[in-house]
This record gives sequence, C-alpha cells and structure tokens, in this order.
Amino acid sequence: MKMESVDVLIIGAGISGEAAAKIVIRQGGKAILSDAKDEDKLKGDLEPLRQMGCELVLGLAKQTAELLKGIDLVIHALYLRANDRLAERERQQLTVGI
Repeated sequence: MKMESVDVLIIGAGISGEAAAKIVIRQGGKAILSDAKDEDKLKGDLEPLRQMGCELVLGLAKQTAELLKGIDLVIHALYLRANDRLAERERQQLTVGI
C-alpha cells in the first residue's frame, strides 16, 4: 500500500509506534510520532526515526488538539493489557481514521 500525501499521527512511541512510523515513511507518507512521555523517559533510540524524516511530538504539554489538524489517519500504538477492564474499554474506542 502506498501512502503518498497521507499524513499519519501515531500515538505511542513504543516499539509498535516506532514500527508504524517506519512503515508509513517507507510507503511515502508523513509520520508524526506522538507520546505523552518526554524523550528521556522513553525506551529506545528515536534518532533513526528523525533521520528518516519522522516528526516527533513528545511530552504531555505538546499533546493538544492542534496535532489533529491536517491528519488523514490516526494509529493508536499503545500498550493495553489483555485482562484489564479499562484497557478493554479503550480498545473498543480506538480511532482508526479521521
């Protein structure tokens, strides 16, 4: 699937979010990787994503509705525990696109 001219907001900068960003970029899309944690609190090295052209929006203060402007697709790449009631509710409410 080619994603030219598709702006994708990926919520969650963990392993799944990093993988999603790489796929989006390799398919020609623009990836914006967002996480409420600051970079120093995240595991992993985000520099390779920066070098690929991924925009990083990190830190709770930067998580605003402005992030959604111009976005074609939202991917939730959040860790949800399988046996958690709250996680189940969140899983049912995941945004797959706007």
